[in-house]
Amino acid sequence: MDLGALNHADFAARLGDTFRVVAGDVGVVELELTEAKQAAGEHRPDNAFSILFRGPLDRFLAQGIHDLEHEALGTLPIFLVPIAETEDGFLYGAVFIRLTKQDSPKKERAPARTLCTGRHSMRTYASKSSITAKPTRS
Repeated sequence: MDLGALNHADFAARLGDTFRVVAGDVGVVELELTEAKQAAGEHRPDNAFSILFRGPLDRFLAQGIHDLEHEALGTLPIFLVPIAETEDGFLYGAVFIRLTKQDSPKKERAPARTLCTGRHSMRTYASKSSITAKPTRS
């Protein structure tokens, strides 16, 4: 199954299921899906959610993308983050936030300004979220 097509309900229906990870230096690690939580808040898109896994204490997975194998969902490349070590095992989390065109904020451009940097000038464009610089010919 395509990871981009999965949503909160797909994971919530599989609470308690086992996902297998084959990690080269650690071997096979079985993770139990313990939580699937819909993101809350008025500014969150409807398709934002998080999932939580519990793994064994004797094998640790480093933060990164791991291929999680599930009998119904197939192999899913998921970015896992170690969250905690408990007496029951290590906890790993993943967060999914998918913005659609409807969710994306519109960028507003400020007037361009030209900066002199020695032999070259740079034209900068400011937006609400970032400032970018593009070289111009003098």
